[in-house]
Amino acid sequence: MSTKLNEQRWLIYRAEVGVLARTSDILTNQYNEIKQSISKMESERGIAGFTDTQDQLEMISAQKGDTDEQKGKVLEDMSDMSDKLNQMIVEKKASLAPIIKELRPLRAKCHELEQLHTQKKTEYDSLAASIGSNLHNLEQEVRELRDNAQAEESKIHFLQHSKQILETQHQKVEDELAVYKNPDPAIRKSSPGAIQPENSGAG
Repeated sequence: MSTKLNEQRWLIYRAEVGVLARTSDILTNQYNEIKQSISKMESERGIAGFTDTQDQLEMISAQKGDTDEQKGKVLEDMSDMSDKLNQMIVEKKASLAPIIKELRPLRAKCHELEQLHTQKKTEYDSLAASIGSNLHNLEQEVRELRDNAQAEESKIHFLQHSKQILETQHQKVEDELAVYKNPDPAIRKSSPGAIQPENSGAG
């Protein structure tokens, strides 16, 4: 808190010095302008108005002197403040020295851990990429096997259906042959589509 307050005072002093320096420059310029006016008036009118001009110059000179005095005081205060700040910095460094000494091995350990983390992360990224590639290949193989299985399943259904049709047709042929071979002519004639044997006596 004290350090922050001193910094604020330092900034205020710097601002005051700037204002005072600017004021001094303005008063000096006014002094020179009035002096030039006096020279011109003296050349043109003699000594007319000399007293008023002299009073004005004395007042400006007094103001300039006050400004210089205030400027010197501010500079002196700033110098004291600078010395105090430097002393505070030295004391702060001294108080922080043991802590900094303790932090050095911790910083080295932290650097070591960061390097290890970077190494492990690189290994992890490489492994993850390899696994991702293998997983993609496995997924592709699974899709191909699934497609092949579906195609084989469709073939099986087709073959089973074809087998059922052939079995039905075969059974029909067997039935017709049984009718054809039956010695009873009535049974052979009663079967629609039955194969009629050729008349061996026809000629």
